[in-house]
Order: sequence, then structure tokens, then C-alpha cells
Amino acid sequence: MLHSLNTLQVISTIQLSNCKLNLPLSLPKVNFTSLYFLDLSDNTINSTIPPWLFELSKLQHLNMRDNRFSNLIPSVISNLTNLKVLDLSNNGVLASGIPTSLGNLCMLTLLDLSGNNFTDELKEFEGAFSGCVSKSLEKLNWIGGNLVGHLPSWLGNLKSLKTLDFSKNSLYGPIPQLQMPSLQELYLSDNALNETIPPLGQLSTELVDVQLQGNKLIGVLSETHFANLTKIEYLDMTSNAFVLSFQSNWTPPLQLQEVYMSHCRSGPAFPNWLQKLTNLSSIEMSYAGISDFMPDWFWNFSQKLDYVVLSHNDIKGKLPASLEHLNLGYIDLSHNHFVGPLPYFSSTFQELRLMNNSFSGFIPNDLMKTMSNIMYFSVSTNNLSGEIPQSVCKLKHLITLDLSKNQIMGSIPDCWNQSQDSQRPIMLDFSYNNLSGGIPASICSLQQFAIHLNNNNLSGELPSSLKNCTGMATLDLGYNKFNGNISNLISDRNWNLGIVRLRSNLFTGTIPPELGNIMYLRVIDLAHNEFSGVIPLSFGNLSSMMFSPRFYEQTYLGYVDNVEVDMKGQVRRYDTTAMLLIAIDLSDNQLTGEIPEELTNLIGLQSLHLSKNHFTGKIPENISRLQFLESLDLSMNNLSGVIPQSMTLLTFLSDLNLSYNHLSGEIPSKGQFQTFTNSSIYYGNYHLCGFPLDVSCQNNNKTQTPTLQIEEEDGSEDNDITWFYLSMGLGFLSGIWCFCGVLIMKKNWCYSYFSFLDKLHDRMYVFLVLKFRKLKRSNHL
Repeated sequence: MLHSLNTLQVISTIQLSNCKLNLPLSLPKVNFTSLYFLDLSDNTINSTIPPWLFELSKLQHLNMRDNRFSNLIPSVISNLTNLKVLDLSNNGVLASGIPTSLGNLCMLTLLDLSGNNFTDELKEFEGAFSGCVSKSLEKLNWIGGNLVGHLPSWLGNLKSLKTLDFSKNSLYGPIPQLQMPSLQELYLSDNALNETIPPLGQLSTELVDVQLQGNKLIGVLSETHFANLTKIEYLDMTSNAFVLSFQSNWTPPLQLQEVYMSHCRSGPAFPNWLQKLTNLSSIEMSYAGISDFMPDWFWNFSQKLDYVVLSHNDIKGKLPASLEHLNLGYIDLSHNHFVGPLPYFSSTFQELRLMNNSFSGFIPNDLMKTMSNIMYFSVSTNNLSGEIPQSVCKLKHLITLDLSKNQIMGSIPDCWNQSQDSQRPIMLDFSYNNLSGGIPASICSLQQFAIHLNNNNLSGELPSSLKNCTGMATLDLGYNKFNGNISNLISDRNWNLGIVRLRSNLFTGTIPPELGNIMYLRVIDLAHNEFSGVIPLSFGNLSSMMFSPRFYEQTYLGYVDNVEVDMKGQVRRYDTTAMLLIAIDLSDNQLTGEIPEELTNLIGLQSLHLSKNHFTGKIPENISRLQFLESLDLSMNNLSGVIPQSMTLLTFLSDLNLSYNHLSGEIPSKGQFQTFTNSSIYYGNYHLCGFPLDVSCQNNNKTQTPTLQIEEEDGSEDNDITWFYLSMGLGFLSGIWCFCGVLIMKKNWCYSYFSFLDKLHDRMYVFLVLKFRKLKRSNHL
């Protein structure tokens, strides 16, 4: 292609982005010398930069990002004297140094070296930026370049620089007191800067956007740090260790529109200086140590306010009875101490996070009608009561509705067929309440959804309509009173089901083999029910469990789907890591048969619990194929045979319980088994021997018969014990025969003895009858 374009002498612009280009390293003659714009980006070119490119002396714009050029900045770069824009980002180059000839590009205004790894410290590049380029350069991007060291003093020589972006590197130390009079945008986020900052106004009075989030900066920030910043609009200092100390009459930079200061201590008083920022649209001050009442002025100090995050503080008080006049789109007041009823919210609200407070009262039936655009609504972990309003079904944009951990009663609304028909995923979390009744049939009208109904008082059989819930990703019904057989309810058409949890109910019947046909299923928890029969062989076909744990994207507008499973002896809640979890729990049922060899196909399995059943046979020899297994519980079954030596290859195994079976032989002593020092995990297996049990093994016996581990000085003690038990037995038999022989020889003694027994029987009978009648009369009284 370039050979053809090279014939056009007057061509000025060539754009070949994302063309799978095969770039020639040489051209017979360079004819397109009038070229001033060349875009070769996103072609994954894996070669050196061709020499003919540096003959294009009129070139002003050169974009070679997202390739694999090896000699990223050759010394002949200085031939491109008219170059204004040079984008070399994301080539993945590992290089040492930058040629000083770069400093001769006197027209260069933009240089982007992001996504390349330079092994030298930043201070070593002074020569490359000390020529005339120091006067022309206006924008320097070096994001994610593995830069190390302190911010160098030579940055102060870039007098025309307007944008400096060194974010996502490994820079450390303080921000130096430089003077960069033209600087407008300073991006140093996600580094390891670990000291303090100078007054930002001394750095540049032209600053508009400052982002320092994700560092380890410290110090007390006062008014002087923000003096002379008359143009600043965006300030992000999140996730540092600053302490804000301002006078009560301090006037902040009034042009501020967005302020992000989470994890910066500004309390305990509520920051009153905020009310002077009448242009403010976004404020984030979570984990700020605020322990105060919410002031009334907060809800009307700025007409532009759209985004509010004040979570994880100790803010007290009530919300106004109505917030319908606000134009807020996002508000997060979670993890505070707000009390009182829920107010009415504006239709502009899209995300509302009020979890972990002390709101009380009923959820008004018409509350949802005023929030027609709500997408995320969470009031989890409060003291709300009443019923779930029917209006939730009419929220056309709803993605997440979390009412969990309250005192909500009544039944689940049966109106979900009124929801807007769309492909949006919906998460419904009604867990840990006092809901009763069953699952409404209309729930399957939702296209894609996850539903958590665990820890309620729901009961009855599951509706047959569940087999049509093809878009259901999570079904959590744990800790309720559901009953019946589920064999006809699970269909292999449930292609989207990833988590099924029926734990601690009253289900009976067999486990449906169709579960094994569900492509995305990665958590099966049927524990603490009355399931019978065998483990379906089809479980060996669970394709999502056959590979190493990997992240499955299953979020609902910031709500990460969760699951609670029994891991390592306790029920654990998995949130952010739930999408990595692969587990099967069939414990405490009435299952029989052998553990299927097919389960060893599930290489990605992390937790397998089969305890408290009636399994027989041996532990599968190929169990070592479960290389990611962390927790294995086979206790309280009827398993026999030896513990497979191959289990020593389970290098991730940290929780094991084989107690109360019929296992025999020597306990493996290598690999992970060296870490299992708690002998209780083997209790109840009377033919096991070896560490950590106090039973040694006879190594010269192929069956490894266990023997008592008794310290002996000479080996005669075993004989003493044998004679002791033999003598005791003989004495017992002699005594019995002497007594019986006397009764046989002396008939009058025999009659007297049995007469005594008859009288004793009659007296005991009369005593018990009188005692029973007395107790019966006292109960009637």
C-alpha cells in the first residue's frame, strides 16, 4: 500500500490506523516528501522504525501508537525539524535512555511516551529535554511507563508546558517546589509519592486540573496550599493521608467544580467552606473523619450539585422530608448514622446509596413513583419495615434494588411482567428480611437477573415457571422453608445460571442431572436439605468448573454479585471475589453411592464439601487433578480404603476433613499433609495410622496395621498387657460359674433368691403406679 502511495508526490495526509499494515523497511525512493500528517497507529507493527521515515522533513504530525516498534526514538529523530506532534505510546518498548537529539525538535508541542518501559530514573532524561524542545513542548504524557525516582528539577525548565501527565508510574518522594508558569493540568495519580506537597499556587497560578489521588502523600494542608489558585476547577487528592486544617472564615478557590478528598481527614466538624462553592457539581469526602450533624444548607448551596459521596463517616441527623427539588443524579450517604424515615427523591436521581444507616419506618408505596429514572437503589442494613411496594416493578431503568438486612415483611410483589422489556441485567436483593410466601411466577419475565431471597421465611414448593427463567444468573434461596422436589424445575435451558444456592431448606428427592448441562454454573450449594440418591455423573460436564478460576463479569451498576458459602469451617461472604469462586457443597443430605470419578474433571474446583451423607467406596484416586482445591470435607460418611498418596500434590489445599469414615492405612506424610497437624480431621477412622495421630504404623506389614504407640524399654510390656486382660477375663468367668453352681446345688437358696426378685419387682411396680397417679392429679390442678 505504501509503495502505491509513494507515487503520489503531492499527498499531504496518510491515515492508515488499524489496517494490519505490513510496513516496508525500505523504499527505492521517497517521493511523498510533502507529507505533513502520517498515522500508522494500531497496526501491531513488529519491526524497527524504517529509515525512510526520517526523510519526511515536512512531517508535522506522526502517530505510531499501539505498535511494537523496537527502536522507538533513534537519534535521527532530529531530522524531523517541523514535527509538532509525536505519539509513540503503547509500543511496549524496554529501553534505556532517550537520545539528546530529541531536544532539537524546536517545533514539538506534544510528546506521548506512555505505555513504554524505560529502565533509567527520570532524572537521567534531562539531556533529552534541555534543548529548544524545552521552550516549545506544551504537553508531555508519560503514563504507565514504569518511571522511577523523584520528580526531577529539570521539569522546571519546561516553561511552555501546559499538561504534565506522569500518572500510573512508580515515582516516589515529594512534589518539588518548581515554577512552571504555564502549567494548567498536573496528573501525578497512582504513583508512590510519599512526602508532602508545596503550595500549588507557587507551582503555577494557571492550574485548572490537579490530580494527586492514589499516592502516599502526607502533611497538614492549610489555606496557603491553595492560595492564588483562581482558575482551578478540578481537584482530586483521594487516597492520601492529608489532614485539612482551614480557618472557619476561609474562602476556597471559588471556581472549583469538582472536589475529591476521600481518605483525607477534614473532620470532625462538617466542612462549612463547601457552602461557598456555588459552582460545585461533584463532592467526594468519604472516610473523612466527619462526626457532625448534616447542616441544612447542604441541600441548596449549589444549584449545579449532581454528585455527592459522604460515605463512611459519622454524620448524624435526618434527611429533609422531600428532596424532590434537587437535580442530584448520584448520592452516597452510606455507612453513617442517619435516622428517621426515607424522604421523597427527585426524578433526576439515578443512583442512591443509603445502606448501613439507621433509617426506619415503612417504605412509602409511592416512593418509587417519584424516582422514575433510578438505576441503583440500596437501603440495605437499616431498620425499615412494612412491605415491598408494588411500584418497584414499574422502574423502567432499574438495574440494582437492594433492600436486604431490614425488617421488611409480606410477600414478594408479583408484578415483574410490568417491567420494561429490555436486555438490561437486574439484581434484586431481598435477603435477611421477614418475607413470607413463595416465589412469584412473574419473576421470570425479567430478561437477565440475579435474585437473593436467602434468610427469610419463604416456604412452599418452587413454581414450575422457574424452568423458563433462561436469563437467571443467580438463584439464592438459602435458609428458608422451601420444600418439595426440584427434579422438574431445573432445565438445561437455564444457560445463564452461574450460582444456585438452596442451602438449609426442606427439599427432597434426587439432584436433577440437568444441573450438569448448565454452561456457566460455577457454584452449587444444596447443603442441609433431604436430597437422596447419588451425585449425578453429569456434574463432570460442568464446563465452567473445568478451568482455573477466572473473573466472570457480573456486576449490576456498581453492585458486585455476592454469594455466601461454607469455606474452611465457616460461612463466608464473597463479594468482589465471588466471580472467581468455584464450589460444590452437597453436605448434610441423604446422598448415597460412591463419589463419582467424573468430579475430578472439574479442575478449577476450589471447594468440595460432601460431609454428613452416606457415601461409600474409596476416595477417587484422581482427586489430585483438582489442582486448585482449597477446601475438602468428606467427613461423616462411610468411605473406606486408603487416603490416596496423590492428594499430596494438592498444593492449594489448606482445609481438610476426613473424620468419621472407615479409612485405613497410613496417612500421607508429604506435601500439604505436612501442614495438617490437627489430628481431629482424622478422628473416627479407627484403622488409620501415622502423623498426627498417636498411632504408629507397622512398616514391615504391607497392610500397615496400626498399633498403639507405647514407649517400651524392652518389648515385654505387650506380653504383660495380654496376660492382664486374659487374667481379668478368666476371673470374671470363674465368679459367674461359682454363683450359678451354688444356686444349682442348693435348691432352697435358688427358691429364696428368685422369690426375692419377684417381691422386688412387685414393690417397684406399685411404687411407680402410685407416683404416676400423683403426678397426673397435680397436673390437672
